[in-house]
Amino acid sequence: MDATELILLYDYYGDFDQLDNGVGMWALLKGEALDAIELCNQKPDGKKKTIATGMAAYPLISEIVERAKAKWPSLDCSVMGIKNEFFGEQITVSGLITGGDIIKQLSGKDIGEQLLIPASMLRFENDMFLDDVTVVEMERALGVKAVITENDGYKLIDNMSVYDNVAMVLKMIGIKDKDEIKKRVHEAAKILDIEHLLERKPKALSGGQRQR
Repeated sequence: MDATELILLYDYYGDFDQLDNGVGMWALLKGEALDAIELCNQKPDGKKKTIATGMAAYPLISEIVERAKAKWPSLDCSVMGIKNEFFGEQITVSGLITGGDIIKQLSGKDIGEQLLIPASMLRFENDMFLDDVTVVEMERALGVKAVITENDGYKLIDNMSVYDNVAMVLKMIGIKDKDEIKKRVHEAAKILDIEHLLERKPKALSGGQRQR
């Protein structure tokens, strides 16, 4: 999208009936990301991160990161807009950014320990950019670990603890009081025998523990 119009608010798009055509995609991503930031109580891991994105999405991603920094002042994350030199700078979408352009434009910069890139930049197998540069080659060239992210603001929830995930559900059904949420989370955890797992992340649980 290269329009200069403001992005309409999340509620304007209703059930996002035209999402497959790209209508409302930005509003949905922004709404999901801001909701996830509000619900998440997990502290940053201390690693310096950089997010690489196309020039079109740069303002939106920057806004989301600034909102996250407002909640977590210790968060060390920067956003880099990548110009598309491979196909032409008039192409501003993230999905057509190449590995070569990322390497060229980020080489020599302090991008930290992790480089977050959207899955839309990669081919279906998620291992190679459109210019045949692989993710591994990019990692070696920049000396950084790549983290592939989906176009989904709620992916932040993957980094939330079990406690935060249960609390999130309670908040979504209208329970706002923190003491009441804490009480209900621990009551549910006791019934399911997972009180000792509340500080773990879901991906660290066994299959049986996740089912509970």
